[in-house]
Amino acid sequence: MIEGRLIQIEDLQKEIDEFPEGSAVAREWGIRTTLSVPLLKEGAAIGNIQVRRNEVRLFSDQQISLLKTFADQAVVAIENTRLLNELRGSLQQQTATADVLKVISRSAFDLQTVLDTLTESAVRPAGAEMGLIYRQDGDLYRAAAIYGASPEFPEVVNRNPIPPAANRLLAGQSLSAGWCTSMML
Repeated sequence: MIEGRLIQIEDLQKEIDEFPEGSAVAREWGIRTTLSVPLLKEGAAIGNIQVRRNEVRLFSDQQISLLKTFADQAVVAIENTRLLNELRGSLQQQTATADVLKVISRSAFDLQTVLDTLTESAVRPAGAEMGLIYRQDGDLYRAAAIYGASPEFPEVVNRNPIPPAANRLLAGQSLSAGWCTSMML
């Protein structure tokens, strides 16, 4: 468990009762003094920065202050990275949606083009290798659009339609109003 407080241990090798595992590692690696500074985000510890010495010598107030500054900057960098990744994901989703809408507006009477574009637009942002849209045909589901598959795959899929029994559906598929979607992650 990560604690939300600074912890400095003068000689970790001697802290057998309080830190038995850490003490054993310290004896094996020759570690003596340790200092752990938490990475705090909104008061909650999300990690820590730890420095160690191979000699028994406490870290100075100046060194602790510097490490606290590094920890604060690390939290800012981690949060900025998370926000940037969310923004990229949102932008990919918006781009995919815009691409689909463009195709739909240009191909209002060409369902296959729309389905192909929908499949491709779902696969790319999801980081999947392949995607399929199945369409209900009587009691079976047949592939209506396939993206990212080998040239032979559509023929295999078309020879093997899927019955709608829940125990036969592949992981990641969902049924809705006569349609079944699947992405291979």
